[in-house]
Amino acid sequence: MVSDLRFILVFHDPGLSEGLKLVEDMVLKLSQQVEFKVLAYPISDIERGVAGIEEGDVVFALLPFRGGHLVQVTDYALKRGALGVYKIPLDLIAKRVVERLEGCRSTTLLYWKAKRFIGEQEEDLMFIASTVERSLGVEVKLATSCEDSVCDGCLVVTSLLPGRLTLEASRSGGEVRIPYLLEILGDDIVAWIKGHAERLYDLQASQVS
Repeated sequence: MVSDLRFILVFHDPGLSEGLKLVEDMVLKLSQQVEFKVLAYPISDIERGVAGIEEGDVVFALLPFRGGHLVQVTDYALKRGALGVYKIPLDLIAKRVVERLEGCRSTTLLYWKAKRFIGEQEEDLMFIASTVERSLGVEVKLATSCEDSVCDGCLVVTSLLPGRLTLEASRSGGEVRIPYLLEILGDDIVAWIKGHAERLYDLQASQVS
């Protein structure tokens, strides 16, 4: 039965404790709206090999961009028999970022630099930057810290959950339009996961009929 499936959310360990509460709230919201069990594990559990992903699970990597962590989550999940691993759609992130940056003349995107598969992460960041430039006609700069460079214009922290970059942005004196991505993506992520559930329900119904 589809209702016996487990949906697993994997997220970066948040730099601020409030991030864990945000993930817990999302798990609760999904559990109240769909007919399957929802669990969440931080990346650190993947790295330590203790995340309880099992055969038949469906995994959602709550990671904004590709990079070493996405590869790590995918390898871990598929080796344990997960049915699939899905990442937050990049075009959805870009759409919401553009909406929040209306009225800005320039913007700085703050990000954590990947340790592996850096090129893939940079491609995804450039997709966001080019979408903002094309849609709003504003100058976009990428930065890994407000301490090492000037954070110009409207600031966007591209971490999903609040952490060190959120604090740096708030202390920079700049206009923080997005302190962390979940603030603008929470409802969209829930709808995205529910969409996968509905497709599974439809598949089950077709098989039964």
